[in-house]
Amino acid sequence: MMKRVIPWAICAVFVSYVAASALGWRAPTSRDGYDLASFGRLPVAIGGRVRPIDSAARMGLLQVRGSLDVPLGPSEGRWAVGGARLGATEWLLELLVKPDVADTRRVFPIGDATLLSKLQLKPSADAGGYFTFKELAPRNADISRESDRVSKILPGKRAPWEQELVALRLRLASYERLKNSLQANSVLQGEAKGAPIEYDLAQLLTAYRANVAETARVALRRKRGSPEASLDPKKATDMMAFVRPFSAVARLGVIAMIPPQRPGDSRDGWKNMGAVIVDSSRTARLPAPVTHVAAITSAFAHGNPATFNRLVDFYGRWLGANGLAPTVRKARYESFYNRLQPYPKAVALYLVALLFVCASLAFRSTTLYRSGLLVGALAIAMHSTALLFDMALTGRLPVYSPLALVALGSWAFAVGAFLFERSSGRGRALAIGTATALLALVGAHAMAPAGIALLMAEIVNVPFAAAVVVALLVLPMARERAMDAPPAAEPLPA
Repeated sequence: MMKRVIPWAICAVFVSYVAASALGWRAPTSRDGYDLASFGRLPVAIGGRVRPIDSAARMGLLQVRGSLDVPLGPSEGRWAVGGARLGATEWLLELLVKPDVADTRRVFPIGDATLLSKLQLKPSADAGGYFTFKELAPRNADISRESDRVSKILPGKRAPWEQELVALRLRLASYERLKNSLQANSVLQGEAKGAPIEYDLAQLLTAYRANVAETARVALRRKRGSPEASLDPKKATDMMAFVRPFSAVARLGVIAMIPPQRPGDSRDGWKNMGAVIVDSSRTARLPAPVTHVAAITSAFAHGNPATFNRLVDFYGRWLGANGLAPTVRKARYESFYNRLQPYPKAVALYLVALLFVCASLAFRSTTLYRSGLLVGALAIAMHSTALLFDMALTGRLPVYSPLALVALGSWAFAVGAFLFERSSGRGRALAIGTATALLALVGAHAMAPAGIALLMAEIVNVPFAAAVVVALLVLPMARERAMDAPPAAEPLPA
């Protein structure tokens, strides 16, 4: 009886581990009550594709820090389990709206002692090898100058500290582009000269909209034959003062938050906030999403979670009612994919299945073998889910890149090994299939930007650790059952 119960119990444990993510374990809600999950599902365009804000935040934090969250407590390393942490979506919101706070987060890793010496930085035991933008900003000129020099050296001939310096400059550039995707934070901080910036985008935008409307009325009167109609000089000056910093946003901003006025599948229809506001000074037209985004982010800046949550919900419904319902649905699917992370989960499950199968071969345990078989089937199911999501989100078969081909080929090999195992029942085919899929997916993640960080974030977390602990508690019972297993058949004499 126990031989049949234990494998299913272990499989149920790992199904619960998968369900914990699908049902929202560590759902992105801030400590102050902001509904970051709903905000993270709102669509934007980044990297040539429409994605949820959650994806933009994850991509940005992976590029800058190499992790999916930011530890807030002291002495917390990159893979520390538990502790207070700032999620990617909240980190991006801070960066867009509260740059003074974001600049104090330790998000820039520097591990080379020579580079630390050249930048005159002292590593702290509590910093964990990470530094803040505030600490690095005074050294920006030195970093740029040295990076320009190193860029002329062949990559293979660069010293380790020079390679890390180039990577640091790229991280700083990514940080700056994200930071200036909503408002000209770098310009505002420069004008503040170290003082906290006071910039209410929603309030300023209200006055600007009134001036834009007045400009449109003046233009209409002129068109109807009233050449004496003119805009109040003060209003014209206020308009230009508001618009001028957004030229930097148009140039630097990497996130396009404003959807096209004519909904469709065009990737080029999405524009960043700066480009839209600069264009509005010429066309006297300001799309409604600009006001929605400004109001949402201002509510976050003012510390008003109830207003923030209400505005996020209203904007999501507004998008759906104005021809963008398919885009909103697709963004929600990708946000669920981000939370589920089927590829890293498949890697974790393949690893567990391989360990169970190898242990079954070593101890000749039927219980361990069946456990490995069930967990292996769950791993293949997660692998299949990942491929289906890939096809749904990209609209293409998983053959469009070498990494996609690796994912598809390893899945086919794992399925073939599993089917052969069901007919042979010796464990060797299952071991080879899980090992091959595991190594292939790990290799694919290693070739992808920050792919290993994604894997580690999935493996070093509370649900997976809890599932493994429960499985380890079952192992002694499985080993006791192994003693009852019949000995292996002796080979026939020659």
